[in-house]
Amino acid sequence: MPMTSEQKPRVYSDQINFVMREVLQTLSNIDFAHQVEIEKVENSRSDEALKEYIKDKLRRTHQQRRQPYVDLLNELRWQQHQRSFAA
Repeated sequence: MPMTSEQKPRVYSDQINFVMREVLQTLSNIDFAHQVEIEKVENSRSDEALKEYIKDKLRRTHQQRRQPYVDLLNELRWQQHQRSFAA
């Protein structure tokens, strides 16, 4: 059962900023690793159709891997926005 806004613990602005930086760093690492994998495929001697298949699969995996962090970042931004109106 999801918590109501009254039940959710309040997170202080400094904590939100710290977590947001950590999430952004994680997203950056995920994106960098993805780009390295894409470049490996592009530089391989494989058939072009196979390269496209592999890159498509890598893109889907990349999106699935990063989406929870994007969702968390959006939630943190929302909390930060709410706090700015409450202050």
